[in-house]
Amino acid sequence: MERAIVRDVRMDLSTARVEVTGVGHHPGTAARVFRLLDTLGVTATVAGGQAGVITFLAAPGPALERAVRQLGLRARVDRDIAVVTLRGAGLRTDPAVLSTFCEALLITSIRLDLVTAEATRISAVCARDRARDAVAALCEAFEVPVAEPLEVACAV
Repeated sequence: MERAIVRDVRMDLSTARVEVTGVGHHPGTAARVFRLLDTLGVTATVAGGQAGVITFLAAPGPALERAVRQLGLRARVDRDIAVVTLRGAGLRTDPAVLSTFCEALLITSIRLDLVTAEATRISAVCARDRARDAVAALCEAFEVPVAEPLEVACAV
C-alpha cells in the first residue's frame, strides 16, 4: 500500500455554502441548477444532494446572488464557513489519512460538512470561526508546520 505524503494544511475563507431546497427529486434538476450557475459565471464545487436539496460551494458575490434569484427556488447562502484542506500525495490510497483527518477535528469538537477526499487533497467545510483551530489540529495530527500564507482562495 502506498504511504501518503502530507505537504501542508490550508484554509479558504472566500467560499459560501449554498443550499437550494424544494428542487424535487426529478431527473435533470441538478443539470438545470448547474447550467444556470454556469451561464451566470458561477463556479460550483463540492456539490452534494439528497431528496429535494442540492448543496454546493461557490464564491459569494453578485453573480451568485443573481443565480439564487433566478433559480426561483428557496436557497440559503451561508458565508460563515471555511474550507480546510490537507494537501499532499497518495492521500486517498492510505486509509489512515481520512480517519486521522476526521478524528483530529473531532478531538477539537469541530463539526465537519461536505468532506471530499482526492489523491492530492482532503477538504472539509467547517464553521468560519473554527478554521484556524481546524488547521492547527490537522497540522498537529499530521506533524506538519503551519504553512504561510495560511489562507488560500479556492482550496476546493
